Amino acid sequence: KKAEEEAAAAAATLALAAEEEAKQKAEEEAAAEAEAAVAKATEAEAAAEEATKKMAEEEAAAAAAKAAEEEAAAAAEAEAKKKAEEEAVAAAAAALVAEEEAKKQAEEATKAAEEEAKKKAEEAAAP
Repeated sequence: KKAEEEAAAAAATLALAAEEEAKQKAEEEAAAEAEAAVAKATEAEAAAEEATKKMAEEEAAAAAAKAAEEEAAAAAEAEAKKKAEEEAVAAAAAALVAEEEAKKQAEEATKAAEEEAKKKAEEAAAP
């Protein structure tokens, strides 16, 4: 009977030890899985941050491109305005020159007509 009890006790001790071992193994596995999950989450977070950064960079680049485009358009407009002003000034100057020329020609024509009239009058007065 004593031997039986001892055997039972030994079996119980063994069972307890086996249970303890299984428990420890399960805890270790759970800890390893948790660690892996944390690592994965960290990786995902880093990837998300990278993607966000890239998006922000792309948005900034797009904004810069738009600003440059607007600046270029404004510069082109200013250039066109300047050119138009310069052309208007040149046209005005040309008109002024043409006016002076027309005046001069009119004066010359008037002078010539007067000379002609004078001559005719002199010829008419002469016997």
